[in-house]
Amino acid sequence: MIRLRMPSLDDPHLFRLIERELIPYAKAVFPTLRIGRKDVEKMLDRSKVYVGEQRGSKMPIGFVSVSSAQHVLRIEMLAVEKDYQGIGWGSALMAVAETYGRQTGCTRAQLYVDESNDKAKRFYERIGYATHSFAPEYKCYLLEKTL
Repeated sequence: MIRLRMPSLDDPHLFRLIERELIPYAKAVFPTLRIGRKDVEKMLDRSKVYVGEQRGSKMPIGFVSVSSAQHVLRIEMLAVEKDYQGIGWGSALMAVAETYGRQTGCTRAQLYVDESNDKAKRFYERIGYATHSFAPEYKCYLLEKTL
């Protein structure tokens, strides 16, 4: 099941997921980076956040955060628990995010993926994203897809 984020219920789990799955890539480029729980909450509060959970459980197993501006859907963060990767949760979360983008008038979607995160880059390419450019200062690829 995919639903909207419930901050009081979800944020502790999302923070741990971000710590395990996303922050290590950012720290590879910016070793002194410090991101606390309040920073994560602010990022999530500025986004539309969809959470994946097993039926009958309130424990998030993945999430996607998005925003839209000037007809562009920005995929800000996507993370899925390791035990649930490779079985469709990432694709399902991205499908919901892209549907939201279309409903809000977006004609394309963009996201950044770390240069060292080959698994994520392959995943995004498999669901239709293509490399648009490379940001050497962040060591990230900008990927894009027409919606």
